[in-house]
Amino acid sequence: MGDPDFWAAVGTTFRDVLIAMVIVIIVGICVGVAMGLWNVVDWLLEPTSQFLRPIPAIVLLPLVLLIYGPTSQLAIALAVLGGIWPVLIHAQIGVRSVDPVAIDTGRAMGLPWRMRQTAIVLPSAMPSFATGIRIASSLTLMLTIGAGVLGGSPGLGRAIMLAQQTGDAEAVFAILLGRGAGSCTERRPDRGREAIVARTQGGGFMSRTLRIVLGAAPPVVVLVGYALWAQGASNAYFPPLGDIVQRFRELWLSEGFLTHVVPSLKNLVLGFAIAVASGLLVGVALGLSRTTREMFVPLLNFGRSLPPIMLIPPLVLVLGVGDASKIAIIAFGAAFPVCLASIDGVRRTDPAQLDMARSIGLSPLETVRHIHLPSASPTIFGGVQVSLQVAFVLMIASEMLAAFRGLGYITMQAQLMFDARTMWAGTILLAILGFLTNALFAMVRRSALSWHSGMTRALSD
Repeated sequence: MGDPDFWAAVGTTFRDVLIAMVIVIIVGICVGVAMGLWNVVDWLLEPTSQFLRPIPAIVLLPLVLLIYGPTSQLAIALAVLGGIWPVLIHAQIGVRSVDPVAIDTGRAMGLPWRMRQTAIVLPSAMPSFATGIRIASSLTLMLTIGAGVLGGSPGLGRAIMLAQQTGDAEAVFAILLGRGAGSCTERRPDRGREAIVARTQGGGFMSRTLRIVLGAAPPVVVLVGYALWAQGASNAYFPPLGDIVQRFRELWLSEGFLTHVVPSLKNLVLGFAIAVASGLLVGVALGLSRTTREMFVPLLNFGRSLPPIMLIPPLVLVLGVGDASKIAIIAFGAAFPVCLASIDGVRRTDPAQLDMARSIGLSPLETVRHIHLPSASPTIFGGVQVSLQVAFVLMIASEMLAAFRGLGYITMQAQLMFDARTMWAGTILLAILGFLTNALFAMVRRSALSWHSGMTRALSD
C-alpha cells in the first residue's frame, strides 16, 4: 500500500469524485428546490426527469467515452449523470415536506417571501438535502471507479483493472481492503421521518393524460432532433437514425434477443431476487435485535463501503466469466440498500403498535408479520427501488468487463470496434429496458402500498 502509483490513483479518484459532487450538489439542489417551490418549473421539468431518471448512467459509458476518451472528464461526466438524481429528488421532496403551519406562521408574522424561504423552508429541508447528498456520494464514487474499470480513466478503477489483467490477485484484494477498512467502525446515523412522497406529485396541477403526453415528449423531441442533425452530419460516431433503427431490428428482433438479452435478464432477475431476499432477512433480523445489530454493523459498514464495480475483477478471478460471477456481483451489490432500508423501517415501528401486539398476545413471528413488516414496507420498497437500479448497473458493468455474451458485452465490443450503429442500438435497448423495469417496479409498489397511500391521504385530509 506504500506504492506511489497507488496513492496517485487514490488522489485522482478523490479529485474526480469531489469535482463531480460539487457539480451534483449545486445543480441538483438548485433545480430540485425550484421544482419544489414553483409548480410551473415542476410542470416543465418533471416529464423530462421521469424519462431520464430510470436510465442507468453506466449505459451512457460508450457514448461518453467517445466524446472524452479515457480521461478524468469521462469519470466526472459519468458520475454527474448518475449522481444528480438523488440530490434533485430529495431536494424537491424536502421543500415540499416543510410543515405548512410553519410557513403560515411566517406569513402571519409579515415575513417577505424570500425570508420565508431562507429562514423556514430551506432549513427545514436540510435533512432531506443531506440524505440525497449521501446517496449521491456513493453513486459518484461507484461510477467514477466504474469509468476506470470499464473505460480506462485514471484512478483506482484503472489500477484494479490493470492488476486483474496481470493476474495480480494480491494487489486486487489489497486495494479492496484499503477501500473498506476505514469504514469498519462507522455508525450509520438515524434518519429523520420519511417525507410524504405523495406531496412530490405536484397536487393536481397536471391531469394524468397531460403527464403521459409530456412524458412522451422528451424522447420524441430527442429522436426528431437527432434525425435532423445526423442527416447532414458526416461524423462516423453518429450515424443516421434510419441506420440505427435497421441495426436495432437486426440485432434485437431476431436470434440476438435469445442469445444476448435473455441471459442478461436472467442474471438480473436471479441476482436481484437473491439480493432482496437476503437483504430483507438480514435487515429485519438486525432491526429487531440491538445486540445482533451492534455485533454485525461493523461488518455491514465494511461491505457497503466497497463500490460494487470494484468487486467485478476479483469475482471474475474466483468464479470465472460465466453467469455465476454476474449473479454474485449483482446479489452482493444490490443487497445492501434493501438491508439498510429494512433496518431503518423495522426500527421506526410505532412503540404503541408493539405494546398493542404484546397486550393481545401475539407471538414474535406474528408481531413481525402483522406489525413490523407493514409498518416498514414503505421504507423497504424505497430500498428495493435503489437496489433495482444498482442491480441494473452491475449487470451491464459485469458484462462490459468480462463476458462472452449479453447486452453489456455487445455494446462494449461495438465501442472497441468503433461500430457506432451497434453501439447506439445496444445503448437504446439498455435505456428502454431500464425505463421499463423502473415502470414495472412502480406498478408493483403502487399495488403493494395502496393501503399506505390511502391512509396518508386520509391523514392529510
